[in-house]
Amino acid sequence: MPVGRRLHHSWIVRTLKTALRNVLIFPYKVTVVLFALLTIVGHFGLFEILNENFAKPIEFRTRTQIDRDPVFDERIRIFAFDDVTVSKLGRQSLTYEELLISLAHLSKHKPKLIVIDQVFQIVTPEPGISSLVEEKSRLSPIVAAVFSALQPIAGRNHIDQNPKFPSSQPRPYWKSRSDQFVYGPDPRIRPLFSGFGGINYGQHGQMPVAVQSENGVVFPNLGLTVASTFKVVKNDIEVDGKSIPLTPKGDIQANQGPLGSYFSRTRTIASLLDAANRDVRIKGLDQDSYVFILPMMYTGNTDFKSTPHGEFSGGLLHVAIANSVLTGQWISYFGGATWFALLAGAATIIASHFLTPFRTAMLILVQLGALLIAGLGLFAYKSTVIPWSESGAMALFVGLAAIAEKARVVERRSLQVKHTLAGLVPAKLLRALLKAPTNVLENSTRTDLTIMFVDIEGFSLKMQDEDPTLVFSKLKMELGHLCQIVQKHGGIVDKTLGDGLLCYFGYSFDPSFSQSDREHAFAAMSCALDIQIDSARRAVAETLSDGAKAKNGGRLVFPLRIGINTGEVFVGNVGNAERIDMTIVGPAVNWAKRFEDVCESFRIMIGPRTKQIITRNGPDSKSILRIGDRDYTLYHRDIIVKHYEEKRSAWECNPFERSVSLLTAALDAVNVPSIDGRQARVKVRMPAEIRGCRLCSIVQIGMDGGTVVSDSYLSKRDTIEVAVCMDPTALKTPIAAKNGIVTLDDPLNTRCFRAIVLWGIQEDGRSRHGLRFVDLSEADREHLRAFLETEASGVVKSPSADPSPSDNARLSG
Repeated sequence: MPVGRRLHHSWIVRTLKTALRNVLIFPYKVTVVLFALLTIVGHFGLFEILNENFAKPIEFRTRTQIDRDPVFDERIRIFAFDDVTVSKLGRQSLTYEELLISLAHLSKHKPKLIVIDQVFQIVTPEPGISSLVEEKSRLSPIVAAVFSALQPIAGRNHIDQNPKFPSSQPRPYWKSRSDQFVYGPDPRIRPLFSGFGGINYGQHGQMPVAVQSENGVVFPNLGLTVASTFKVVKNDIEVDGKSIPLTPKGDIQANQGPLGSYFSRTRTIASLLDAANRDVRIKGLDQDSYVFILPMMYTGNTDFKSTPHGEFSGGLLHVAIANSVLTGQWISYFGGATWFALLAGAATIIASHFLTPFRTAMLILVQLGALLIAGLGLFAYKSTVIPWSESGAMALFVGLAAIAEKARVVERRSLQVKHTLAGLVPAKLLRALLKAPTNVLENSTRTDLTIMFVDIEGFSLKMQDEDPTLVFSKLKMELGHLCQIVQKHGGIVDKTLGDGLLCYFGYSFDPSFSQSDREHAFAAMSCALDIQIDSARRAVAETLSDGAKAKNGGRLVFPLRIGINTGEVFVGNVGNAERIDMTIVGPAVNWAKRFEDVCESFRIMIGPRTKQIITRNGPDSKSILRIGDRDYTLYHRDIIVKHYEEKRSAWECNPFERSVSLLTAALDAVNVPSIDGRQARVKVRMPAEIRGCRLCSIVQIGMDGGTVVSDSYLSKRDTIEVAVCMDPTALKTPIAAKNGIVTLDDPLNTRCFRAIVLWGIQEDGRSRHGLRFVDLSEADREHLRAFLETEASGVVKSPSADPSPSDNARLSG
């Protein structure tokens, strides 16, 4: 294979594979497959069946209902061999003598043309035959009906000439081959006729526009014989020099009215014979008339055909075609049914992709209504047929399939939303989300919210040696309880973070809903206060429950830390088609987490913007927050933040400012000492002034940390140094110093140990802090152990300076 052809072939294969892959991953695969099948099947006949059996009856009957049927040409006169004629003559056909009498009387009126339907055979010779032929010169021009067959018929002589249209015509473009054999009146009476017209019938009021013999002679439809000329052009048919519209198959459609309108204009052949016998002039018949003689219109004959107006006499269909020739009222066709249906289906698929199932259904109804109105209106007022039924059917079936698949997708997404957000958002909001899950999955927004991080402090460390079943049972219970409180205050739980929660306030997934910054900031603060107060009470209650202790093998209660920040965030779904992951991102979220990191147990740390919103005070060292009938003091804190050299501002809220005993009891309940109980812990009284930080009253120290009481509050994660004098003869007192600055009379006998601040409690104007030593070398540990052993045996305690029970328990760890 040449290189160029190989490249072209490979490109086609790649294109087909890409198209197939896109179809397979498209969410509406069934709809696309159905659309393709309907297009193929419709192109090969389905659309035609739909149009003929559904659309046409509606079009014709609607036109009749609004009185828009074609105008009937007054020059047409109809005489029928009907039930009255059968009753009077006692037989079902005319004799040739009666036919001659009728034709002669009609010819006296000198009509332009006499058209006789179905004069095909003579059973027995009649004396009137010769007289009939001899009288031709005295008769008006007469046209008789012929029909065609692909095979010869025994006992019949076919016709190969048409005197009215003598020239040979090319084969029409819609016919694959000629009909070959054309049959009509008996050869003995053929000279009577000046031309012949075809009466081959189709379905639904359609008939071949002409039949053609083997030698190329064309016999136009019987109704078309009222024209002076008939001509087959390359891709067209001309009648009297004008093109006539044909159906897509190349047939001619009878532009008929209802059957009753033709019966009202039809006279009986019995009345014609009576007028001839009495030699009475027939009213309304003159030299401009076109007379149709229809021999088979009595009850029980087989000449009735299926039409859009129901069963119709075949002869009357030719009358309808003749009426179109004389009045120019043709039915025209706007082709391209397949293309119209394809466009309608494609438009429905595309629209359904962007609309909800309900709106897609409304779109389909509007589309069907528009197509119906356009189709019926054009047919009634312009006699133009458009493929409205084909397009409507495609839009309907494809649309229903799209709605079903869309509903399936929406249901699946609703279940995803339900499984993902159940228990995380308030029940009322969840019900609203399930009605329009697309709002959750596809809509991303940027807005101001208040973010809250809740962390169960020390959970992972304290659960290392516990039974996993107990751990997860306890964690599930704790997180579930926290979620209930968050939802109670209108918050949304973004996700559980192992042993914590990320929540936010002020968002509802409804673009029409909005809360002010003050509203959602107060909601978050109220929620945080409820969480901490409830957590402390439960911690104390569980500690006092002997049953809980026995069941759990020890206390399983934990302190909580909460960080709150208000700011701009992005809310959206970062999951995929199989998984929902609604989350919030942005600097405001990161800062909320940092505030939670530096928060202390049972406390709340908030950002400056949140503080400003809920207090509306200036940047004082403390501000008052009023929630309900309670006031809470917000204390300014300089916090150490990772990746930032300078300290940042935050504000701490202690929910237990008026109930320090509850906080102390809760801290005792959740504390698990990390210092080996066999190691000594000592208390030393030693005031010292160090860079404006006065350490006073109590210092408690152990091998890995201690507690100090100062007149100023130290930030969590602050680094200080504890200086220990190692001279046994000197006053052995550890001293805490900020920034490593230590002032002693004998610095050579002093050893400094670095420590970080872990927690602090403010009461009565003083602050108590927990410390943890860091970066201790082996030599440091030996010196510290020696100092503790010495101190444990010789320190004089002052009763007034004894620490509270929480000091004994809150050694860093």
